Amino acid sequence: GARGRDKSVWTELIRNLERRDLLPMVVFAFSKRRCDTMVDSLTGLDLTGGAEKHEIHVFCERCLSRLSPPDRKLPQVLRVRELLRRGLGVHHAGLLPIVKEIVEMLFCRGLLKVLFSTETFAMGVNAPARSVCFQDLRKHDGSEFRGILPGEYTQMAGRAGRRGLDPVGTVIIAAWDNFPTESVVRNLLAGKATKLQSQFRLTFGMILNLMRVEDLRVEDMLARSFAEFHAQRGVMDKRAGLALDVAALKRVNHLAAEEEASDIVGWAAAEAHEHASAAVRHAAAEVRAAVLTSKGGIAAMTAGRVLLIAGGGGDIDKHGALLRIVSTSTAGARGAVASEEAAGKTYVVLVPCPEGHPALTDEEKAEEAAAARAEEEEERKPSEPMMMIRKGKRDDDDDDDDVFGGGGYGKKGGKRGGGGSEDARIEGPMPPSLPWRLSSAGMDYLVRAVPFDSVLAITEAKIPVEQGALLEAPTDGSSPTPAAAAAAARALSALEKTLSNGSPGAVHPVKDLKLADVAAVELCHEHSRLVSRLPPLPPSVAPRLRAWHALLDARRELQKRVDDAEYNLSDANLQQMPDFETRVQVLQTMGYLDEDRTVTLKGRVACEIATGDELVGTEIIFDGVLRDLPPEEAVAVLAALVFQEKNASAPELHGSLLEACERSKELAFLAGEEQLKKGLAIAPDEYVTTTLRFGLTEVVNEWAKGTLFSDICTITDVQEGSIVRTIVRLDEMCRDVRN
Repeated sequence: GARGRDKSVWTELIRNLERRDLLPMVVFAFSKRRCDTMVDSLTGLDLTGGAEKHEIHVFCERCLSRLSPPDRKLPQVLRVRELLRRGLGVHHAGLLPIVKEIVEMLFCRGLLKVLFSTETFAMGVNAPARSVCFQDLRKHDGSEFRGILPGEYTQMAGRAGRRGLDPVGTVIIAAWDNFPTESVVRNLLAGKATKLQSQFRLTFGMILNLMRVEDLRVEDMLARSFAEFHAQRGVMDKRAGLALDVAALKRVNHLAAEEEASDIVGWAAAEAHEHASAAVRHAAAEVRAAVLTSKGGIAAMTAGRVLLIAGGGGDIDKHGALLRIVSTSTAGARGAVASEEAAGKTYVVLVPCPEGHPALTDEEKAEEAAAARAEEEEERKPSEPMMMIRKGKRDDDDDDDDVFGGGGYGKKGGKRGGGGSEDARIEGPMPPSLPWRLSSAGMDYLVRAVPFDSVLAITEAKIPVEQGALLEAPTDGSSPTPAAAAAAARALSALEKTLSNGSPGAVHPVKDLKLADVAAVELCHEHSRLVSRLPPLPPSVAPRLRAWHALLDARRELQKRVDDAEYNLSDANLQQMPDFETRVQVLQTMGYLDEDRTVTLKGRVACEIATGDELVGTEIIFDGVLRDLPPEEAVAVLAALVFQEKNASAPELHGSLLEACERSKELAFLAGEEQLKKGLAIAPDEYVTTTLRFGLTEVVNEWAKGTLFSDICTITDVQEGSIVRTIVRLDEMCRDVRN
């Protein structure tokens, strides 16, 4: 069978390495059972001579003399002695501590030729070998099977090659049942080391112990943990930046106070307008894509539609009339995604400037120079005809003007100023050398191109515009043509009349845009409410409006930076603070902390339990589970808190011990249920099985009665080393409970 095949393969491998003088060898397997199975299969293999056998025998006799005569005859001791006599060894957590020490010392002396071990032998034991062999490259890490990491491979493979004795170390991958691919091996040999990740976890005992110390805050401890290292690494730089921002904010506030004192009414109006504009911008960012990509939104973008445009170059947010849509991609391309197509469009708009033209920014100067060069190159090429896309109209439908209430140019009807345009909807090429800073009839205005994300709202208002005239390029760069000047005067007058009654609201999300998504409709309603409530600005503030807007914008931005920096430097920004607050609520509900977060008597008892789950242990004590039990049964119940292995056989329990164990399960379930109610990711059933494991309850009961260890080992399948390790931890648990 498979065992016979393994025996022959391992025997052949070891004999081959012996002939090549590549022993001693450490064979790494990732389970205790696998180590025992492999070494037990090599029954006929003997790798030691007479002198070595004698030395091994004498050493084992001297070490085992510390044990009582019955313990020297334990099955594990006898079995391992026989393996050691033949130059074979096994090393894992299931061995008795003294047996593990014997194996380690004999291997370091060079008397063991082959050692079958789990991963623990590669950690903390300075015992190099000439060769290292991997039985498999996959392991179970407590939650899942995965391949070993490059760092783990390096740690184990580093045992191959003894300094000063071997020029090289030999590593053998003997994963015959699951042979790795080339990419897996390449990653092990040349892959990047795993980054250090904090395993720091808050526990109830940790919180209670810190709560008892008045001079130490839990938040300070969390901030100093490695879990917060990356977040806290730039604290000094953040504090320095915060100091600079606070100083700048003070200067801006001082300037703002001076401006406010010079014109209290005007400043209040400008401040209210700037605050409302910020709210509109935030709302527009959430609804823009849904509005501009909807069928109704596309239909609404006709010439003359009044849009709310985000200010640029220090300007404020303003209403403007749409003149042209310029698409950077082929309009109407099949298969185009609506949102991507809309985001690729630019909108040419007419914007009034009652406060005068803003000064050119450096970017706009560079853009104008580039546009002038491009225009010169374009003149050398054949001109392209302008594409005009008009809204379709049936001969038998005289009312098909516009779904948003604005009729055709010169027709009656229309909303908020009515009227229409000479073209219902137009797309075409980008006019040259935008923006145009022009004046007509004593009124300054801009013809500028704005991107998709600068459109803050499509309003329900529409005015008559004459695109052909308004898009005629200025004759000398700053003066409109006569036709453009006349058209601009009429359009600006209509826009002024439309805005005289306040800011027009945005288009209706259901009636006009035909949106069906309830969440999008609610966002659009909120956005429309904010747009319609934009406060008007008195004409008296026009000359100072741009400077005030820049000052208010700087103050808002600085205040936001200061608030963000203060939050990032505060305790509220700690990653584990939500978990801490949740656990505090659990402790308050269960009576470990009072309302003032002072540790109660129950909490002080939990602080004393350092071994096992402190909540379940405290609940067992306060519920009186141990009160009427004899000492041997009391420690048997407590053993469930410290035993860690999952696959132990179920014990046979009776009488009061069985009742105490069942009551302990109930208390653990209630504790897990309370944690789940408060928001911790805990399943009560799983919490019971992880905090209480009764696999050694019967064993500990017999131990406490004085039963011989050799007899105890016969009533469980748990290995001797695990039993001893559990008893040692149980001794610590009993000391905690006694205190």
